[in-house]
Amino acid sequence: MTSSVRARARAAFRGTRALRIPAFRILFGAQVVSFIGTWSQNLATSLLVLHLTGSAAALGLVTAVQFGPTLILSPFTGRVLDRVDVRRLLIGTSTLSATTALVLAVLAATGHAPVWSLGVATGLFGVAQAFDRPGIYTLLPRFIDADHRSSAISLITTSGAAARLAGPALAGLIYATLGPAACFAANGASYLVVVIALLFLRRGESADRPTTIRRAETFGLRYAWHHPDLRDALLANVAIGGLTFNFAVMLAAMVTFTYRGGSNYVGLAYSTDAVGAVLGGLVAVGARLNRRRLALAAGALGVTVAAAGVAPNLAVFFVILPVMGIAITWYQSTVTALVQQVAEPAMLGRMMSLLTLGWFGTTPFGALLIGWVADAFSARAAMTVAGGTALGCALLLLLPRILLPRKRRGPAPDPPPRAVSRTPSREEGLT
Repeated sequence: MTSSVRARARAAFRGTRALRIPAFRILFGAQVVSFIGTWSQNLATSLLVLHLTGSAAALGLVTAVQFGPTLILSPFTGRVLDRVDVRRLLIGTSTLSATTALVLAVLAATGHAPVWSLGVATGLFGVAQAFDRPGIYTLLPRFIDADHRSSAISLITTSGAAARLAGPALAGLIYATLGPAACFAANGASYLVVVIALLFLRRGESADRPTTIRRAETFGLRYAWHHPDLRDALLANVAIGGLTFNFAVMLAAMVTFTYRGGSNYVGLAYSTDAVGAVLGGLVAVGARLNRRRLALAAGALGVTVAAAGVAPNLAVFFVILPVMGIAITWYQSTVTALVQQVAEPAMLGRMMSLLTLGWFGTTPFGALLIGWVADAFSARAAMTVAGGTALGCALLLLLPRILLPRKRRGPAPDPPPRAVSRTPSREEGLT
């Protein structure tokens, strides 16, 4: 038992090795600041929409508008990321995010912002995010060597969870005292920090030869389909991303409608969940990566989400949230590292775009469904649906020969080139 704990501690320590690289320290710090701002904006948007409409379905619609661009653009963003200077692209998208956040701040400050105007501004923010999310993982190999790459991936994944420790709670306090405009303005400032950090990085070169975007899109999908571990992980991630990862809708609806809590309690719910999320990132560092490990993480996610949905009161709900946070980041870190481990370097941008498509691109449909379930039945029912989806995916990953049959356990080779048709010889005909 002691040796196991020591091994886990050594693995967690190895997971921080990337912080020895000065450029990564700058980027990591900027990402934490940016994630804090993003969580602040997400919470402010959720509360403002609920305040204006009193409808979880309306919140689901606005959430769908935010993540819709990821669904539309993800088939193309991967190839774009493999072709262009990712650093310059991220500078542009971060500038767009900062501008959009400041526009939201102006709309909220007027006090007469209709829901449709919030939807338009949120949609522009979603366009930038469609490139930002896979872009940061594609950028890492451009300036980080292979020995430190897995550490960098784990740290970037965990940084979002770490930001939730301060972001939502701070946003809830700012929202209650200064209003939503201040939350949006803070997010705009956080993206300016990202722009400054990216200016310090050296320019990188694409790891793949230029081809047409249309051809690369098809090749990326075929590549994923013919590698069973990639295929199974990405398919499960589509379902989990669409129905389970709608926490902006579910947590706000649970606290506001089920427990009758205010904005401070909504922010506290996000931060309480984030306490466990940071620990979840450490659980994934150094762990053996395979489909069973991914199934275990997905199953833990489903159980904890469903348990939070049946919590009898707000106190029990807050007790379950840290455990749910562990499962959330454990799943995110595991599926990200597994995809990075299996995918070839030249396909990294495209595979990360497909992973992002599952996380965020399916959210428009999932948010509408979860919001409708919360309105038609209850927020508890919505969380039960979300938890059941993750449990179903865990079962799918554990029973590949029944649900997703395949001939071999390891990655399948790329499909061979189409052979030229010819007449078989006499000897071939006899065989």
